[in-house]
Amino acid sequence: MLYFRMALLMVISFYTSRVVLNALGVDDYGIYNVVGGIVAMFSFVNSSMTVASNRFLAFAIGKDDVSLLKRTYSTSVIIHAGVSLLVVVLGETAGLWYFYHWLNVPESSRVAAMWVYQLSIVSAVISINNVPIMALVTAHEDMTAYAYVSLLEGFLKLGIAFLLSVTVLGNLTAYAIMMALASAMVIAVWRIYAHRKYPHCRFTGKFDKPLFKELYGFIGWQLVGGLSWILRNQGVSLVLNFFFGPALNTARALAVQVNGGITGLVGNFQMATNPQLVKNYAAGDLNAMQLLLFRSSKMSFMLLFVAAFPVLIEAEPLLRLWLKEIPDFALLFVQLIIIATLIDSLSGTMQHTALATGKIKKYTQIVTTILLSDILFVYIAFRMGFPPEAMIYVEMVIYFMAFIARLLISRKLYGLSISGFLRHVTQREVLVVASSAAVFLLMRLACGEHHLNFIIEFIALFAVGALSCAFIGLTRQERQWAFSLISSRLRRKTA
Repeated sequence: MLYFRMALLMVISFYTSRVVLNALGVDDYGIYNVVGGIVAMFSFVNSSMTVASNRFLAFAIGKDDVSLLKRTYSTSVIIHAGVSLLVVVLGETAGLWYFYHWLNVPESSRVAAMWVYQLSIVSAVISINNVPIMALVTAHEDMTAYAYVSLLEGFLKLGIAFLLSVTVLGNLTAYAIMMALASAMVIAVWRIYAHRKYPHCRFTGKFDKPLFKELYGFIGWQLVGGLSWILRNQGVSLVLNFFFGPALNTARALAVQVNGGITGLVGNFQMATNPQLVKNYAAGDLNAMQLLLFRSSKMSFMLLFVAAFPVLIEAEPLLRLWLKEIPDFALLFVQLIIIATLIDSLSGTMQHTALATGKIKKYTQIVTTILLSDILFVYIAFRMGFPPEAMIYVEMVIYFMAFIARLLISRKLYGLSISGFLRHVTQREVLVVASSAAVFLLMRLACGEHHLNFIIEFIALFAVGALSCAFIGLTRQERQWAFSLISSRLRRKTA
């Protein structure tokens, strides 16, 4: 099953981080994440352009137009080649300027940090040129292949961590080189698979000017949105580094990884439903699109909550089991970031539904402004002397403001019923959280000072969250829809 494989990948990822952290040490681990973050600020095009390419490829599939599909793929390849060149220019100019003038890295680690930086640029360029392949796979809803290749990537990283721990290669430069090689290997696998599975989508070298303008315009605004997202994440990381040094970057990186493992299951669910939103829009069935929006938004939140609830409560023993020694602020960062992510998930798949329409200018302008304000407010908070966790409290407020903005814009963009969304989606989500929290408090009151065994309590909390979602969060029709969706995935796998 797809979600079993992704859960296995999450476990592998957590164990890999523990081994790498022990091999590199707190400072070098933090340096790797913050230096790689500088490149991520320029490689934001990767995820943004994947979404854009996916939208147009899925639209062509929804139109059942093979000629349009071929032209879209070839045009996407040309655009990505140009953007990768832009990333190199920015990385070797503005990025280097920040590296030499502002990055808080010990002098003894400067050479290793430069290796990390340059290899990250190489990896980013290769990944950007692989975006059309990834978009092609997701547009065809080929999620089984996505899960298998993700597992391959996870095992490669686990192998690298093992080499770091048992050989003399346990240094930052060696780690950066091996990670770059692993990324190149994964991308090669994707290209071989896609060229064999989808022979009708090959680069022809033909330039479709009208399609290029349409793609370029959509990608332009999507890049602005992607830039705001990356700047918010990596920009806050750089501000944290400036005020508190690389040790706090390690704590934040670990918290972000825990959160990423939890949200990975939701991301893969959304990746499976997003193409269908585009196909409904391409077919002109707006009622089906809005129904899918309601259901997928609710299911996304429920999947996230079921995984996040026990981790949020049992974060300390989980981190001790994972890391043995918990870095300063890591526990608090984990708990607060999970809460912030739950607030952000209230928006559900509204963003992806907006992208399905192709009319994203106003949406991007407003939401981008809100998200980018995060960096400014975090900087002000730190300058005023607030502690490191203030950055996540600011993030919570920003996410809630973005939720309100998305509701208002979606009403104008594709006729979203705000009252219907709040009543059928948000209200149910709040009831799930409240009922689960009430049961947890009753459990603690019943046990008194003698808490349940960690494993037993974790399983109990998982069950509480799952049952609350199934019988309070979802209606009977939605439970049947979810079961049908899972069954169809299983049948597709065994076919």
